Amino acid sequence: MIRILPSISLLALMAAFLAVPAEAQQRQAARTATGNNGSGTAFEIGKAGAWGIFTSGEGRQKNCFIMAQPAERLPKGLARDPAHVFITMRKGEANKMEFSMLTGYPLKTGTDAQLTVGSATFAGVGQNKTVWLKNPAEENRFIGELRKAGNLSVKGTSQRGNDTTDRYTLTGFGQALERAQQECS
Repeated sequence: MIRILPSISLLALMAAFLAVPAEAQQRQAARTATGNNGSGTAFEIGKAGAWGIFTSGEGRQKNCFIMAQPAERLPKGLARDPAHVFITMRKGEANKMEFSMLTGYPLKTGTDAQLTVGSATFAGVGQNKTVWLKNPAEENRFIGELRKAGNLSVKGTSQRGNDTTDRYTLTGFGQALERAQQECS
């Protein structure tokens, strides 16, 4: 089944996350991932394991991305908005992928996030509630590690000084990524 998702701003998305069921949270995060491309609509075209597969736009403006929510969030009971990880690619650039994450809380200024995939560790840089790889030249290596590993762990520190860890399962990651690449090739 294809779901149509209208565009929404990041601030509206984060406000809407309060008390929203998990499936609806994922759809809202998909809206954020496509909010800057001008297409106004995201389509969920499938699922593989824990990963949703989405497209937005048309022709040369088409974007494809996969997205997942954490399987575990620590410390338990800490009040924060939902988190999501994304791997995004654009039409004609299917081999160029970009990692990003919505953390669910504002990051402490001047701190980096730590991303661990299997035995590999990568530095993440954040701004407000979003994290990217600190070194964009490591994107391909990072994606390669995600294909091989069983989980992704993201550690960060909130503006309030809380140390957090989000763990994502990578079940279905490879299948989801391949489908998104086919859609955007």
